[in-house]
Amino acid sequence: MRWGYDHPYDALPTAPDAAWALYGETQPTAALVMSHTPIADIDRILNENPIQELVIRCKMGPQHQNSVPGNGLTYQEWEGSNAPTAEDVIQIAQDHGVPSIVVQLYNEIDIEATDQADEISNRVAVADSYRKAWNETRAYQREHYPDVKLAAAPLSQGNNERFEWYCVNLAGVYEDSDIVIEHCYSNGRDVEDPEWGGRWQRWREWFPMKRIVIGEHNDNGHLYWLGASERERGQAYGNYIRHMALINAERPDQQDQGVPLFAPDTVILFEAPATPGGDAWWPITVEMGTGILDVIQNLPTAGSSVEQPDTGGGETDPGWPYGERPWSQDEIVARSHAAADQYGMPRRMMLGLLCAESRLDQYARRPKTADKDQSYWTDVSAGLAQQTVRWSSEYINGPMVQGGHNPAKWPGAAEIERCFQPYWNPDHAIAVGAKQLSGYWQKFALDQLETLCRYNKPNMPGVNNPNRANYQDGLDMADAIIAAENDPGDPGGGTGGPPVAGLPMELHEDHWRAILGSECSFNPLAGIEKTWFDHGAQLGPTESADEVPGEPNERGAAVVFRRFAGGYIRWDADTGPTVVLDSGG
Repeated sequence: MRWGYDHPYDALPTAPDAAWALYGETQPTAALVMSHTPIADIDRILNENPIQELVIRCKMGPQHQNSVPGNGLTYQEWEGSNAPTAEDVIQIAQDHGVPSIVVQLYNEIDIEATDQADEISNRVAVADSYRKAWNETRAYQREHYPDVKLAAAPLSQGNNERFEWYCVNLAGVYEDSDIVIEHCYSNGRDVEDPEWGGRWQRWREWFPMKRIVIGEHNDNGHLYWLGASERERGQAYGNYIRHMALINAERPDQQDQGVPLFAPDTVILFEAPATPGGDAWWPITVEMGTGILDVIQNLPTAGSSVEQPDTGGGETDPGWPYGERPWSQDEIVARSHAAADQYGMPRRMMLGLLCAESRLDQYARRPKTADKDQSYWTDVSAGLAQQTVRWSSEYINGPMVQGGHNPAKWPGAAEIERCFQPYWNPDHAIAVGAKQLSGYWQKFALDQLETLCRYNKPNMPGVNNPNRANYQDGLDMADAIIAAENDPGDPGGGTGGPPVAGLPMELHEDHWRAILGSECSFNPLAGIEKTWFDHGAQLGPTESADEVPGEPNERGAAVVFRRFAGGYIRWDADTGPTVVLDSGG
C-alpha cells in the first residue's frame, strides 16, 4: 500500500519548511507533483523519501476556458519561464529510478477548464478539446515514454449529474487510460459513500482490470470545523488508507495473473503545507502526520492478513486436546475483556465476536472434521475467533508460502494442522482476533454489529451479511455473560465504565441511545455526535438553552440538549435524524 501527499501546487520558489518537516517525519511512499514543480523540490522529494510511485499532474493555467492545451507532456504552464514540463519531471523520476511513474493529463476538467461548468455547450467544448489533447499526448507518450502510465483527468465531486455526463462523453478516453485516478473526499460521510469517499467503487465496476489511484483525499474540513485535534484529523486520514489496505488484504493476490487489486493501492492526501491562500484545513501538519502513522503502522499487504503479534505458546500436554490445556469460560472471558481494554473496544463486542465465531469453544474448527478441509478450502478456520488459515500470518509467513507455494491453492493437511496449532491456545487466538477486530472498530466505531459483520466480510455492508443474525446472537450471549458476572461497567464504550476522554464529568452519566435502522447501541454523548455526523447531518447534538430540542436551528439541523437525562436519535434514510426525548432516563 503506497500513500503520500499532493506536493504544494504553489511551491515557488520552493515548498515551505512545514512541508519538508512533514515529509521527514512521515516518510511517504508516494507523491503527486505538478508539472511546474521546481526541479529542486522534485529532487529533494525523491532523494529524502522512499517514493515508490510518483504521479505527475499536467498543470494548466486559468487562461484556458472551455478548452485544454494539446500535448500535456510538453506543455509549459508559464511559457518562457524556468518552470519544467511534465516531460522534464518524467526524466528526473527516471534518473532516480522511481519504480512507477504516472502522468495525469490535467485535473478536474469539468470545473477547471471552464468557469460555467453546468452549461452544456461549455461541457461539449471541454470534452472535445480534452479528447484531442488525450490523443495527442497518448501518441507522444507511446513513442517516447512507453513505460510511463498515462491517466485521464479525475473529475470533481459534489455534482453527480456532471460527473456522469463526462464519464459518458469521454468514455473512450477513460477506456484508453492506463489507470484510473480518482478524487475521493469523505466529507464526514461513510467511507464507502458512492458519491464521495467510495466513488472509486464505481470505476472498479466499470473497469475491473484497471488499477485505481486516489489522487486527492481529505475530509473537506469536516473534522476541522468540529474542533478535532490535528492528531485526530490525521488518524481519520490514516483510517482511510488503512481501509483500502484491509480490503486488499482480504482478497487473493492475483497480480501474477494480471488482475489488479480490488481497492486503490495508492492514496494521495491533499495536501502538504503550502504558502498561504488555500482553505484553512488543507495543510497536513506534522502532528497530523503523527496521527496518520498512529493508524497505518504495519499495514497489511495484498494477500496477507494484518500482521499479528505472537503471544507465545501455552502449556502443552499430550493428554489435552491438540496438546493445549482446556481453559474455563471464566478464563476465556477474562482474557477477552483484557484484549478489549487493550485496543479500546467494548468488552461486549469483543466477547460477542468469540461467542458468535466459536460459542467460546477454544477447539472449534471449520469444517468440523479434517477430512472435509480440502473441499472447504479456503474457508478453513480454527480457534475462538476462527482465524482462517488462508489469511493467517502463520501461513503467509510460513516456509511453504515463502518457499513459492501459491497461497490460494490447497496446502495439504500437514500445513493446515501446523497453522491451526497456535490457535488452540486462547491467549494467541484472542490476541490475533482482537487486533484484527480493532481495525474495523476504528472505521465502524459506535456500531458494534456492523463492526462484527465486517470482521467476517470486510467489503460487505452488515445489512447484507448472511451472518448478521449469528453476530447478533453472539452479542446477546455476551450480554448474558456480562450480566451474570455483574460487570460494573464496559470500559470500551457501553453504559458505565470509566469517563470518556474529552467530556466534562457532569456529562459522563448522560448516555443516549443511537438507533441506526433496527440496531441500538448505548454510548456517551460524544459517540452520538460522531454517529450523527457520520450519517450526513451538518450539525450534531449541541448544548443551547435558547433552542428547543428537536426543532431546527438557523442551520436547519435539529438540536439536542446535553443535559437532559436521556433520549435517542432515530436515523431514517428518507427523513434523516430525529431526536426523541426519553423521560424514563
